[in-house]
Amino acid sequence: MKACGCLRCAVSPRQNRTSYPHFTPSCVKAFLIIFGILLVSVFAASAESHLVLENGDVISGDIVSKTKKHWIIQHPVLGKLKILRKNATLVEPPGTNPESDPREQLPASEPTPLPPPTPILAVSAPIDEGSDAKPQIRDEPGEIPAPPESIWNAAERALRFIAHNQRPSWYPQLPDNWNGNLKFGFTYNDRETLSTQRYGEIGIEGKTDHFNHRFGGFYLFSDQGGIQSDNRWGSSYRARFTATELTFLQSLSSYEVDNLKDPEQKVIQSLGVGTKLINQSSFSIDTVIGGAAEYRDMRTTADSTVFKLSLSEELRWRFNDSLQFKQSVNVLVEPNDFSRYTLTFDSSVETPIIGALNLELAYRYDFDSTLLDKNARKNTRIVTSLGLKF
Repeated sequence: MKACGCLRCAVSPRQNRTSYPHFTPSCVKAFLIIFGILLVSVFAASAESHLVLENGDVISGDIVSKTKKHWIIQHPVLGKLKILRKNATLVEPPGTNPESDPREQLPASEPTPLPPPTPILAVSAPIDEGSDAKPQIRDEPGEIPAPPESIWNAAERALRFIAHNQRPSWYPQLPDNWNGNLKFGFTYNDRETLSTQRYGEIGIEGKTDHFNHRFGGFYLFSDQGGIQSDNRWGSSYRARFTATELTFLQSLSSYEVDNLKDPEQKVIQSLGVGTKLINQSSFSIDTVIGGAAEYRDMRTTADSTVFKLSLSEELRWRFNDSLQFKQSVNVLVEPNDFSRYTLTFDSSVETPIIGALNLELAYRYDFDSTLLDKNARKNTRIVTSLGLKF
């Protein structure tokens, strides 16, 4: 076995010729110092903590202390750093179980406060490295109360809920196999330059056993130069009974009120037999033929109840998930005089915006040959509306 190589062994080599190694106090002291340095290094490396910031950066060091809102970390290069706790996640080394800050413990009855919407600053300037004293906890200055929420902020918050499919408490809840659409927008009439033009519509559709139900309602208001030119509203209910895969029976009831023009009130009840000419998931055409009874409450002429023939057609064409085309045509004609008829034509293009919101552009044309005022027989309107599906 080799000698230790110390000065004593070098001066007296003969005394070292023994079967046992010789250790001097200086050798033992040097060994203990080296072992202590290695041990401290291992413990220091294992006790190092990591703070992961929101942008992905990692700050490693020794957690000196923590305040109500900050971590105080000793970085080997930057010194002491103060980091907002809400913007960093602490990753402790294995085997550590830091005690929770008593200031963070809230009563069970109190809800956890929500974080502020936008963080301001993640890391502040380094603390003075010449001082070893831990920073004292100071009360944060009182926050300035937020101003009252405006209607635009409330609308934006509601849109964010809907865009992320997080329905608020006031959002309508419908049973399974039922859906609805609420629309609000503006209209344009080819005969008028409208200064104020509003349009609203609601539709609900669903199935129960062999029946298909559809409820609808609309409201139309406009004025021209401060003079009211339109004020109409109405509702409808359609029920379809599925007879076979391609045939059905239909009942349609509608009620409409016009506060300015003839007819003042109009009620129509129609019955018919329908067939599905084309029935595909992306494209469908339905036609219905039957009879209708129409009651009119007139301002200028006598009230009347007339039985008419009815013919209607509905087309739906879904190009893709972002574009859908719909069209409907309804004709009511008096059987003894085909020149007396009413025609309603409606076509629209619909596209989704975000979440349950959709945009619709519609063209609507109404013609009533039975009115005495020829200028009032035709009504052409373009409607641009924003819809909310539920």
